[in-house]
Amino acid sequence: MEMKDIDLTKCNNCRAWVRYRYDRVYEGTGRIEKVTEEGGEVRMRFVADEDGYLITMWEDGKICEHIMDFEIVPRDPETYQDWQVGDVIWDTHESGDNGRIIFRSGDFVAADIDGCRCYTCGELYDDGYRLFLTGIEQKIIEDKIIEKKKREYEPQDGDIVAWKDKEGDGRSALSICREKNWSYMTLFTNGTCCVNKATLSMNIIRPATDEEKKRLFDAMAKQGKRWNAEKKVVEDIPKPYEFRKGDVVLYRDYGGFWKIGVFVEMRYGYDKYVTTTDGVDECGYRECIPYNERTMHLLGTSEDYKEGE
Repeated sequence: MEMKDIDLTKCNNCRAWVRYRYDRVYEGTGRIEKVTEEGGEVRMRFVADEDGYLITMWEDGKICEHIMDFEIVPRDPETYQDWQVGDVIWDTHESGDNGRIIFRSGDFVAADIDGCRCYTCGELYDDGYRLFLTGIEQKIIEDKIIEKKKREYEPQDGDIVAWKDKEGDGRSALSICREKNWSYMTLFTNGTCCVNKATLSMNIIRPATDEEKKRLFDAMAKQGKRWNAEKKVVEDIPKPYEFRKGDVVLYRDYGGFWKIGVFVEMRYGYDKYVTTTDGVDECGYRECIPYNERTMHLLGTSEDYKEGE
């Protein structure tokens, strides 16, 4: 989660690390604290300083300019027991009800549970009460889990991935995976697109975005190649038929029935294939294919012609 996305007004009692500049650059870890007596500014008290001190973190609805870097460090509910006023806790042993710390003096705290009697921080923890994380802390943990899953991504055969060489020369590229470990076709950052045997399993890998896939496919098309996702193969892009005058062909318009005729010429426009039937009419048609043993079964049907039939 980026610094600009964090609303400090909702981070009361959260632990945080901050780097800031006054006369020089400082950094430290502390607890975010809301100071209402000074205009509601959000400040941080650094526990690293024995006396503790405050720095303004938030004013006029945004993070202050002297804050150079900032990161919320989620507390661990299984070990945290430095209860602060405002912390939400829950009972792990009985009802599981929530409570809130409403008072603290030294090591003694009171919560709005069990008659609000006082406990030491350790006693409350030993009684089975645990911290209930703030929404910000929960979101940061969830984001880290998602990011970890991305890092653990294992490409499957045929996946299109972006990868970066974590060692060596630090190259980055887009590839079509083959059996998880090798690539069918790779587009490097320098614009080179080639069939190679890059070992993807030794690199940092993530799924390619739609924009990255398009870049790879466009580079392949320039080399007359295309990706057949169904068959999981790289294949040649079929070249347009080069008809000669007098060739016997099948022709049709707009997905209609295939008819047999003789090719006359090509012309510009949508209906570019000019054919004739029995030498009578010369008309332009949208589709035209050779008439041979592989295509003769289409005569009189409206089936689409599939390359390689």
